[in-house]
Amino acid sequence: MVIAPLFRVDVLIVYPALLPLLWLRGKSFKQSLFLSIGAAVLIIVLLIFGFWLLNANPLDSFIGYQKWNVEIKRGAVMIAILGYYSITYLILLPLGIVIAVRRNLFKQLFLCLLPIVLLHFVYRSMGCAAKHYLYMSPFVILLGTIAIEYISQRGRTIKLTASVLLIIISCCSIAKINVKDTSLHYRLPVRFVIKEFRRDNFLWSFGIGAGQHVATYDEHMLGTGYLLYPFYIHYFKQKQQQQTKDALDYLQTKNSSCTLYAVNNYTDDIALPLYLIEEGYRFSIVTQKENGGVRDFYLTKGNRRIHVILISEAERTALIKNYKQSKFPVYFTTGIREFALIYQNIAKTNPKLRKVTDGLYQLTNERID
Repeated sequence: MVIAPLFRVDVLIVYPALLPLLWLRGKSFKQSLFLSIGAAVLIIVLLIFGFWLLNANPLDSFIGYQKWNVEIKRGAVMIAILGYYSITYLILLPLGIVIAVRRNLFKQLFLCLLPIVLLHFVYRSMGCAAKHYLYMSPFVILLGTIAIEYISQRGRTIKLTASVLLIIISCCSIAKINVKDTSLHYRLPVRFVIKEFRRDNFLWSFGIGAGQHVATYDEHMLGTGYLLYPFYIHYFKQKQQQQTKDALDYLQTKNSSCTLYAVNNYTDDIALPLYLIEEGYRFSIVTQKENGGVRDFYLTKGNRRIHVILISEAERTALIKNYKQSKFPVYFTTGIREFALIYQNIAKTNPKLRKVTDGLYQLTNERID
């Protein structure tokens, strides 16, 4: 309990579960309260000592959380929550709570709901990825187990019906595909199509397998078809790596320096640059922004030198519009979050932007007529 927060401070959110856990193990509520307070004080003292040894400031994490609270929209939080629970647990969790109340399992319910409520409260404006909610998984699973146990004690017909429904729900694929967007998000290989119909630029597809791809600020999820997620994400990562490799291969054919712009949104700014580092490029000369964070850096390998500059989405628009001429080639990487359609649409109307390979666009000095 002391070591874990040294890696991730937010794991402390679920530590108050120690109180109901001690109560459940036979201690009186008063004893459980005092023991949990004593444990909290001891953990805090040891953590302060641990952070001092590491020369680390845990308050920096809270500053980061405050920053993301402003930037992340409530809709992104809701998508992450739905992705974490999935349709299956959106059914099992409420059922487990109801059964726990009916069976007077109030101590178990207190144990489960305390960390769940605390985590949702703390991450109400920042939990933009399903992984942020993993700390409460043991408690969510316990309530789901209570629900599953209740179903297993029903008659054979009910058990069979419930099992079939859960499998169908987990495998059912519903996807809204933008037929004009070439992003990896709209390639769904792990599925069997049952019915499709088109409305304008979107294709509604129903079937069995991997469903709608949902990209959060921090991860890639499926809106439906969760059971096939391991197979889908393996395919997605393969294609993503191939796209990155194609961009790298293109850049390596140029035996000179170049500039690579990446949108600074927590994912695009590390995708291709990280792959370049893995391929032997050296990271050097980092320029800091005035308000903190990295502004730009260099990646070098032999006589090749890539100047990576991190920009905002607003700066990207201005750069393309005002670009005239550069001594070295200038490129944009579409990044992990796949803004391929944005660049694709810009390139259609602005000859200054030219696609050289999937995920990589070059700025030229062509003039708009």
